[in-house]
Amino acid sequence: MDDRTNFIRITNHNKSVTGRFNGKDYLFATGKPVDVPELVARHVFAFGLEDKTAALNRLGWARTSDEIEAGLEKLGKVTFEDPPEMIEAPRKGKRTGTAGPPVNAGGSEDGAMDAHAFNAPSNGPMMASGEDGGF
Repeated sequence: MDDRTNFIRITNHNKSVTGRFNGKDYLFATGKPVDVPELVARHVFAFGLEDKTAALNRLGWARTSDEIEAGLEKLGKVTFEDPPEMIEAPRKGKRTGTAGPPVNAGGSEDGAMDAHAFNAPSNGPMMASGEDGGF
């Protein structure tokens, strides 16, 4: 699922919502674009589907038939667009396929890494952060 051609950028202009797909939570904070697989967009926001009622129900935007029109209005405030293309940086020089010299990532003189000097990024799901969450 890492192929960028199967991703869609979603910007939610409503109150922040959390959607769940395939055991992962996705936070769609107000006004913050989030790139997700198209399958997630289809499940959470009925992207590309004619019938939006299941997604409206999951989002809590239409629990009864009387609320469908208001739910569709909220869904209309969610925008979908292609994510920007990933452009690979040009490489300088000839590539040999061998590793370069060791890098001192921790800042110590002997090359040992200080436990506080390096903060690795999370490997969690693609999410944008927001102050309010849930639905």
